[in-house]
Amino acid sequence: MRSLLTPQQKSAMAAHRKQRQDNARIRAAARLERLRLNLNLSDDQVARLKTGREDFRGKARAIHENDNLLPREKRAQMEVLMASRRDNLKSILTPEQLNKFQQMGHHRFGGPWQGHGTYSGRTT
Repeated sequence: MRSLLTPQQKSAMAAHRKQRQDNARIRAAARLERLRLNLNLSDDQVARLKTGREDFRGKARAIHENDNLLPREKRAQMEVLMASRRDNLKSILTPEQLNKFQQMGHHRFGGPWQGHGTYSGRTT
C-alpha cells in the first residue's frame, strides 16, 4: 500500500503515527500519575510499574510481530504474559493497594482483573 502513496501522503502518515505515539505516552503517564495519587504509591513503586509496563509492551509487540507463531500460539503466549504482569503487579503493590486497585475496577492497566476476585460485581 505504501507504494501507492505520494511522498506527501507518506509524510502525513508518519506525522500522524508520531502524534498517536506521543498521545499514547501522555495518556500512559497520566494513568500512572492517577494510580500514584489514588493508591498513594511510592516513587519506587511508580518506577517499578513503569518499567513493568515498558517490558510488557516490548514483549507483547514481539509476540504480535512474530510471524512464525499461529494465532492460537500468540494468544497463549499473551495469556502467559498477562498472567506474569498480574503477578508483577501483586509483587509491587501492598495488599491494601492491591485491594483498592481491584475495587477501582481498573481497566487501563491490563484490562479487567480477570480470574482474581470480583470485577464489576461479578466473580470470575
